[in-house]
Amino acid sequence: MKKKFKKIRKIIIDDSMFKMAVENAFNHIIITDPEGKIIYANKAVKKITHYKPEEIIGKTAAVWGNQMPKEFYKKLWRKIKIEKRPFSGEIINRRKNDGQYIAKTVISPILRHNKLIGYIGTEDDITKQKQIDKMKSDFISIASHELRTPLTAIKGFISMILDGDFGQINNNLASPLKDIEQAADKLIGLVNNLLNVSRIENGRMKFILTDFDLGQLTKEIIKLLEPISKQRKILIKIEGRIDYRVFADKEKVREIFNNLIGNALKFANHGKITISMKKIKTDKDLVFIYIKDAGIGIAPDDQQKLFNKFQQVSTQQYGKPQGSGLGLYISKLIAKKMSGDLWLERSEVNKGSTFGFSLPLSGTLRSIKLKLQIKSEADQHSDQK
Repeated sequence: MKKKFKKIRKIIIDDSMFKMAVENAFNHIIITDPEGKIIYANKAVKKITHYKPEEIIGKTAAVWGNQMPKEFYKKLWRKIKIEKRPFSGEIINRRKNDGQYIAKTVISPILRHNKLIGYIGTEDDITKQKQIDKMKSDFISIASHELRTPLTAIKGFISMILDGDFGQINNNLASPLKDIEQAADKLIGLVNNLLNVSRIENGRMKFILTDFDLGQLTKEIIKLLEPISKQRKILIKIEGRIDYRVFADKEKVREIFNNLIGNALKFANHGKITISMKKIKTDKDLVFIYIKDAGIGIAPDDQQKLFNKFQQVSTQQYGKPQGSGLGLYISKLIAKKMSGDLWLERSEVNKGSTFGFSLPLSGTLRSIKLKLQIKSEADQHSDQK
């Protein structure tokens, strides 16, 4: 056994350039044999785990790990050992005599002639970053909750005044009151978006997954948006097959559609909006939905900002209204939570844009994994809304 250990160590790390690179790396780096026994650890290991490299050589990462559920490690080993695929994720570990920390971890199999000879693992301590993110998220959540009640009251009183509940009002007052009512609506929308961001990022947003006909939902959405599309003289049209059954949260999917089609209506002056769907060979578990418009398009510099929090594209030159910069960010988070994604397929200034998003098809392996994932998250957060 010792001979095998030395042989693997020699194959993997007996290289002067390798040693220079990893010894001076900022990241914690370890290399193990196929059974997970550590054959090399760089200096950064001590900085993060507080163990000296010589203290962990010949042992496994359980020395500072073993803080996650057993099922987690079973899945991790299945992925890196049986499937021979890299693992990337956040893991809770424990420092030597100094409490837990959160590590951003990557573990990759080392293959030689397609034979597994060991693993290389890296860690970054992201504990402080996670704490700051939680503080920011908690602040947004508390502030939003505190703002929503008075804003709802303001909107309610303005509506009552406009309806004449406090007596007749003259036309000079009606106009500014309507402006205030619209401003209150915008603020309430912003507060609701902030709450949604906080809930999604902390796993506290509730997802009700069902099997449903995506085509039927699409037709319902188009019908509800008909008054707006007719007013703007824009045709919303379906192209090709749309009768796909998906496994997702129906109302959340409706929200994604409303956001993407709403943006297309907002930034288009003419023409049509086309909705199409398809499956692709590279991922048969998903259906891909595309929403194409003939609007103002998005400049290359602005395309990078699209899915960032509080980022807006430049629309002043076109005289178009600006939103909160959260709509696409929230829609992308929701799509990813449902095991799909959302992206900009293509865009050209003055010619239009095509956005795409994906959802898991019913009865697929992806939909089964999604169900287990959402259930696990719901078990961890009983305060979901």
